[in-house]
Amino acid sequence: MLANAVETGLPDRSIDLAFLFGLRYVHGGLESVLTELHRLLKPGAVLAIEKSRGSEEKMIAEVEQAGFHYNGKQGRIGGFTRT
Repeated sequence: MLANAVETGLPDRSIDLAFLFGLRYVHGGLESVLTELHRLLKPGAVLAIEKSRGSEEKMIAEVEQAGFHYNGKQGRIGGFTRT
């Protein structure tokens, strides 16, 4: 499936797990991708994000502001749960 990351066309709350890896820059900002992921993920679903550049604290705050709870990290992978 080929889809725009901010308008996938998938049904609401249809995903249990999402990986966001390899993003160094997102046109329009990460906020729009996080909004779509929040729409797609079921409550309690997991979002794993690879930390590549920039402030880790800023990234965590941005993801939490989008409706996710930070669960900690393993290596470069931050784990979040959809609230």
